[in-house]
Amino acid sequence: MKRLTMKIFSNSLKRARNVQAKLKKGQWALVQQKANLRYLDFAKADFLLLSPEECFYFTKSKSESEKLWLGEKTLVYEQGTSQESKNILPFLKKLNFDLLYTDLNIFPTPNSSDYLHHEICSLSTEYPAEKLSDLTPLIAPLRMIKDAQELDNIKRANSLTKKAIDHLQHFLISGVSEYELKAEFDYFLAKKGVLEQAFTPIIACDSSSCVLHKQGYKGKLQNNVLFDLGAKYKNYCADISRSYFLQPSLLQEKALLMVHKAQTEVIAQAKPGMSLQNLNGICQEILSDGLLELGIITKKSQLRDFFMHSVSHHLGLETHDLSLNNLPLQKNMVITVEPGLYFWHEGFGIRIEDDIIITKSGAELI
Repeated sequence: MKRLTMKIFSNSLKRARNVQAKLKKGQWALVQQKANLRYLDFAKADFLLLSPEECFYFTKSKSESEKLWLGEKTLVYEQGTSQESKNILPFLKKLNFDLLYTDLNIFPTPNSSDYLHHEICSLSTEYPAEKLSDLTPLIAPLRMIKDAQELDNIKRANSLTKKAIDHLQHFLISGVSEYELKAEFDYFLAKKGVLEQAFTPIIACDSSSCVLHKQGYKGKLQNNVLFDLGAKYKNYCADISRSYFLQPSLLQEKALLMVHKAQTEVIAQAKPGMSLQNLNGICQEILSDGLLELGIITKKSQLRDFFMHSVSHHLGLETHDLSLNNLPLQKNMVITVEPGLYFWHEGFGIRIEDDIIITKSGAELI
């Protein structure tokens, strides 16, 4: 098995070198989560194995039949020779490592390649706990801070998503079905060359707009609709929510203003050094004060009945991007700001969500 050193790779793989720089002698990092592989520029490999000085990547060789039917060649990265994925377990068992960092949070699904992931995640049966460690603290601080290209990709994903939402507004008439709105969203993005979305779109009419992760598209618009949508651009995600009413009631108008006020204030106060918990506190204060003023709640603790989720999460290669809760916000981190209010008894929910970039002294709305 040929050993590869990072110096044979181009500068485009500097992210892998950044991981190597965090490893000490006798330590290895086994990367298997797809978003992590994509971040490290080994998107089509099954596994990436790094030591402070060495780099191995593992892929499946294509048979002649697969090449004929699928038109795919065996992947080769630059001057390196791809190693067979099926050989990784014997290879790992031969390593005399002091500590192995790996993606311990992977949940295998029933297909052929994930069998290997399952076996690797079961290394705890082969090694004592002190020999294994979660890769997240090693790679999350790198992924949380975006470079210029990543920021451009997220901005482009946002722009496409907002244009698609503008397109949807032309179809907001009484009786339109959720599946018709879904089809228009898919069609608009496909015409723009977007064939992969950040997540399954949420299109929730009337009472179903109170369901946070509503599934399916069986409803029809009567008065209100909640969109939670995101395009992808070069693997980077957008995450945007909008709420619309055909004929809003006085309560609905006030609730919309309240949610918008909460979002505006969170964005205004977001800056380096703050935590997502700080931002959530700001949001909760505004929403609870508003509901108290309307007489809907009698004490602030009752807000949880109307606002059940947090106001922010990190965004990037994944909609809920890899992050560490104990790291404060820093310049070039990207987060969502998504306050909401859900009135189950009145049969409507509101969520307004946008994405922001943390700047040197504040935040930039994308």
